[in-house]
Amino acid sequence: MDLALLRTFVTVHRAGSFTRAAALLGLSQPAVTSQIRTLERQLGRPCSCDRRVG
Repeated sequence: MDLALLRTFVTVHRAGSFTRAAALLGLSQPAVTSQIRTLERQLGRPCSCDRRVG
């Protein structure tokens, strides 16, 4: 498991949205979504992230 994926997950949780997390991480919103999906595949279950955009 890549620590960057965990950092993205924590940032999404703290920021409250994928868009805000993307801004904090210096990534695009689609890149954050992709990282969360990768993490979910690796864990074999959905992450309890807020999936709002905005």
